Amino acid sequence: MKYKSFILDSFQVEAFQALSKGNSVIVSAATGTGKTLIADFVINKFIGEYLKYAHGFQNENSPRVSFKNGFGGPRVVYTAPLKALSNQKFREFTTEYCPESVGILTGDVQINPVAPLVIMTTEIYRNMLISRDRLLDNLQYTIFDEIHYLSDFERGTIWEEAIIFSPDNVKFLCLSATVPNAKELAGWIKSIKGHEVEVIEWSERAVPLKQFLFDTKLGLCNQIEFKKSLYKDMKAQSHWYKERRKKKKRKHWGKFARRNNNKPAFVPPPNHLALVEQLKAKDMLPALLFSFSRKNCQKKSRDLANYYNFGTNASRSMAKNLFNEHVDSELHELESVKLVQSVIDHGIGVHHAGLLPGLKLVVEKLFAQGHLKVLYATETFALGVNMPARTVGFLNLRKFDGFRNRYLMSNEFSQCSGRAGRRGIDEIGYVITLMERKSNELNEYTSISSNAIEPIISQFTLSYNTVINLVKNHSPEDREQILKSSFDYYVRRKHRKHMWVLRRYKQYLKVLNNLGYLDGERVTKKGEFASRIYTHELLVSEIMTTGLHKKLDSIALAILLTAIMYEERRDDHFKFDRESKYYEKICSVLFQNQIVTNEINFMSLKRMCLMVRLWCQGSVFGDLLEITNIDEGDVIHILRNTLDLARQILRATDEPEVIEKMEKILEMIDRDIVKFSF
Repeated sequence: MKYKSFILDSFQVEAFQALSKGNSVIVSAATGTGKTLIADFVINKFIGEYLKYAHGFQNENSPRVSFKNGFGGPRVVYTAPLKALSNQKFREFTTEYCPESVGILTGDVQINPVAPLVIMTTEIYRNMLISRDRLLDNLQYTIFDEIHYLSDFERGTIWEEAIIFSPDNVKFLCLSATVPNAKELAGWIKSIKGHEVEVIEWSERAVPLKQFLFDTKLGLCNQIEFKKSLYKDMKAQSHWYKERRKKKKRKHWGKFARRNNNKPAFVPPPNHLALVEQLKAKDMLPALLFSFSRKNCQKKSRDLANYYNFGTNASRSMAKNLFNEHVDSELHELESVKLVQSVIDHGIGVHHAGLLPGLKLVVEKLFAQGHLKVLYATETFALGVNMPARTVGFLNLRKFDGFRNRYLMSNEFSQCSGRAGRRGIDEIGYVITLMERKSNELNEYTSISSNAIEPIISQFTLSYNTVINLVKNHSPEDREQILKSSFDYYVRRKHRKHMWVLRRYKQYLKVLNNLGYLDGERVTKKGEFASRIYTHELLVSEIMTTGLHKKLDSIALAILLTAIMYEERRDDHFKFDRESKYYEKICSVLFQNQIVTNEINFMSLKRMCLMVRLWCQGSVFGDLLEITNIDEGDVIHILRNTLDLARQILRATDEPEVIEKMEKILEMIDRDIVKFSF
């Protein structure tokens, strides 16, 4: 069977047939096998129907269909876990279809929200569901890309609530790399939605993977070869120490110690430069080399550029044009921009979340068109960008996940590995892991690289926002049913667990009643506001509904909102604002409310004062980089999160003063490089 220009694998045909019957479908297949094509089938099917429906409202001479006001036809939502992935999908689908038929909704971007296909982050979809947003009227299918995020410790509950609160008539297409408990997940969805859910599992890849280790002594090798060599070295070293102990007691010790000619040679750790040398010699480039440290990615790209130059006149010319198109000229003197520009001239790339959005786009375009032979990246490249290489390399197996430094999980390793092998270009994809003899992580590697992918587990929890919306939009009977609809409850079916959820729910009801968000079964005006705030809802609502905001000007409020949204990273440093006294002014207001005082992070508030004040007062972006050590992309991310919260407040309020201040905040912050553009 052929779809568009693609010859389909049997699992894709099976998925098409299931979707054509109107069923929900879970596709569990390895990265790089073509799951996105299944999503395209759904989108194409329903956009086609929408276009036919909409055309009936057009004059015969109308050159094109307009979706500005919507027509009530069938619609599809495509959800993604990352803004970067949402943005990428928006670019792809606007190229594939009429631009007016595709929209995007993320916290900081809103384009064509009434279009038949809307790309959005899963958080936005969940928020629209829970507030019963009319923009989701006539929704037919929801596509959950990377459904395994349901297991994410911090954000998994968002995916679970998105499924629970979706209307029963809405069908799902859930896409993921291998999910060992996909049938269990399907059983849960069927039990709470009452419709058929088919599971399509596929373990074969169009481009098979071959795994190697890379060792300083052996070069590319397999596990058995490495293990034998390691054992031989350990045996030789043990023998040397025995001889040393024997001869130390004899008169020959001095001679032995001086000559030392039998001591096994030290094998240094494997080096990425030597790895690239072998990959080049064996025609295994281009290579995507994962290092789970931004600084290491940058350092290694610079080091490689000192030894190799893969650049061509064509690649350098294209890079120059892309830089001029996507990176403002006043930013060309930034160290990160100069670094990326210099390594790109050598056919080498670097990609991580801390880079400017325009820089990342330049790297992505160059890599996609084959102008980069080696790309150093963090795992965000594996999650957010579908761009394979002939070879994937792991320069280390540990990462800091925000809480601790740990080994990769099997699904993380699999996700990154799946980028190896370009369909239609490579016969084999190569996955190579650097292995140091001294640390000997062979057992950990064996565990991580095995096929024992972790199952999806529930992370369902309650938030105050969820509880308020349950009271607001559902009857007491419906609420209890919803609380019993979690994946965890389906899996365990333990009364004790159910009682825990109910106890937490009742505790939240008590708190919300005591604070005036609820009056028994009635949602108060204060509660109505909080029902539309989806992060730090009590803290934000206390500030905006108790009069505290009236004592703060727009810049002070911008500082405060940014401090609330700021997520601290290790080793973050900021210069403090020692001139404006904004910190003292804001603190004096916040101290008037005990809830706010308990909830606010005063160190975050102090850190944000100077940066946000300068930006609101019209400073150039480079000025912000003088007062903090965080990456440029992180600065932009922080300010865009502020825009997200300001827009939530705008939608939640009808007070003219609040509206005026939020619009002023948007005007001050949403400019220049912070303003999003495709």
